[in-house]
Formats: sequence, structure tokens, C-alpha cells
Amino acid sequence: FYNPDWFVEGYDHWSLNGMHNMADPDEQELFSAWFQMHSNAQWRGGRNGLVHVEWLKKEHPFPVYMQQVHADVPASVEFPIKQAGRLWPENMPGPVFSDSFCYMIALAILEGYKEIEFEGVVMTSLIEAYTEVFGLAAWMTITALRGIEITDKSNRFEPFAYGYQPRETKWWMPQNVVESLIVDELLPA
Repeated sequence: FYNPDWFVEGYDHWSLNGMHNMADPDEQELFSAWFQMHSNAQWRGGRNGLVHVEWLKKEHPFPVYMQQVHADVPASVEFPIKQAGRLWPENMPGPVFSDSFCYMIALAILEGYKEIEFEGVVMTSLIEAYTEVFGLAAWMTITALRGIEITDKSNRFEPFAYGYQPRETKWWMPQNVVESLIVDELLPA
């Protein structure tokens, strides 16, 4: 989701997909990069809405990272996938780019950022929760191990010690997961 209070003087602000629909048009100039990493068929087919397709085709003062440059998307820049993949640890299966945030983190590392802050990264859909969030966690770990300060103000990841403390339900969890957690925590030893 989007919150105009996230804009901090002196910081670069990146966003993705159709989030421009939530931002005031005057605030869009505050962004320094945009990401649309869906396949050509998906974004052209309206994956993030047809308004988004038209928005991509306009001039923007920032690069729009995509899988490739598109003549009808003036701000499009090809994402450096090969260089990003080389950041993944050699002794781990991968690289895993399970969502756009993984690409964003990899690019921040490539561009030499010393600090990354996440705001509004919710990932509540079943697809995000079951297939994407693990990649984000891996890239956040890779980032931290490189000495880059990483802050998650979206509270996607919180301290937790399995077995030492009970699992707590979160507002973003699907109902069936909430019910399973409650049952699991009440089971006898």
C-alpha cells in the first residue's frame, strides 16, 4: 500500500507496478525508479490495470526497470538480470527472484546503496505468502550479510524463536492459516 509520509528528503524512493494509482500525480516526481518486472504479455494485457499500461507509455523523470526495453515505454530500462544473479551465494540453489522486491534489492546492491528501508511491503495474497515471501527473506539476508543496513518498517518479518514462544496470528494471514495456528498452539505436548 502507499503512504505519502514515506517520502524522506535525501532518500531515493522506488516503487512498482500500479502503485502510481495511489500516489498524487504531483508526488510521482519524487520517485527515482520504478519496477514493472511482469512479462510483456502480462503487463500489456493489463496485469496491473489498463491505466497502468497507459501510464507506462508516458514520459517519466525516472527509469522504469523492465525485462527489456520497449519502444513505446520511453522510460524503460532493461533490468540487469545477469549481474543481479551473480550476487546470489554460489553455494545456495538459485538465484531466486520470486517477486519484484527481490529485483529491487539486487539492483540496490549493484548500485552500491548502504541502506535499504522497506515501507508498505504487505504480501498478503496466497501467491505472495506461499511463493514469494521466502525470496524476499533470502535477499534481505544476503543484503544484511553484505553489511548493508536493512530496515523493514512494514513489519513483514519480526523476531521469532520457534518452540521458545508461541506463534501469533497476524492481520495479513488468511483465515485458514489463522485457524491452523490457533489449533497448533493449543495442542498438548
